[in-house]
Amino acid sequence: MLISELLEEYLLEIDARGQSKTTIKTTKDSIDTFIKFTGDISIFKVNKIIINKYIIDQRTRCKNNTINNRIIYLRGLYKYAVEQELIEKSPFKNVEFLKKPKVMIKTYSPDDIQKILGSLKGRDFLTVRNRTLITLLVETGIRNSELCGIKLEDVYEGSIRILGKGNKIRFVPISKPLRLQLLRYMRVRNKYTLNHPSDYLFVNRLRQPMTRPTLLKAIKDIGKKLGVDVATTIHNFRRYFAQQLLNDVDIYIISRLLGHSHLATTELYIRSIEDTTIVEKGATYSPLSKKK
Repeated sequence: MLISELLEEYLLEIDARGQSKTTIKTTKDSIDTFIKFTGDISIFKVNKIIINKYIIDQRTRCKNNTINNRIIYLRGLYKYAVEQELIEKSPFKNVEFLKKPKVMIKTYSPDDIQKILGSLKGRDFLTVRNRTLITLLVETGIRNSELCGIKLEDVYEGSIRILGKGNKIRFVPISKPLRLQLLRYMRVRNKYTLNHPSDYLFVNRLRQPMTRPTLLKAIKDIGKKLGVDVATTIHNFRRYFAQQLLNDVDIYIISRLLGHSHLATTELYIRSIEDTTIVEKGATYSPLSKKK
């Protein structure tokens, strides 16, 4: 069996498990880089020497984090081959991950958020929609794909039903600012979609369900106009949400709201908090500083 043949079967398997289209595409793209390096050889010919040569080659092309992610996808592929008894042992089982530098990730500041929201004061559909989707991102920390997938029936009185990675369902709360903005948006949306009804909460200018590229372009255009760095776009809203909640909320609750399976992932989101802020928090909330 060739690697490409195993990959084709594996993609059908993870699709059947309910993995998102984004995950399936990323899995394919990552494993394709390995096939491009080795050639479409038999799955039995992959060994530690070939894997090491691949890693050495990749280190000249991308960051260690990217290489580690590709190793994870390749491990999944060969784990599947073992489970299906196509091979006895995975050559990726004992491959060590490359060291990852601890990077302090910068996110939006409160001033950036106010600047973005303050620029969206119009009453036309697109302006109100954009202010609503940014308010939703700031107030809930949901992913871009999750935002695009929200249907009208998912919006309840005090929460929104979110379909996350791996088709996992969670609920995020509707704050007072978000409730007010949703009310304003629905009033404008109902008029805009009167003759073109849609089940989805957010629609584009053609009254079709909003897609990820449309969402990213809308945010990038706003950031470019205001001079706000939107290089990491949606994930910066997620990080901002996590960091702001950390002032008053336990990290476990933040992790649940973000839809993370592991606390370690949530910790990455709050890593960019400045050292000065951490020192200030330590002084304010030290055991003897607390009021009795």
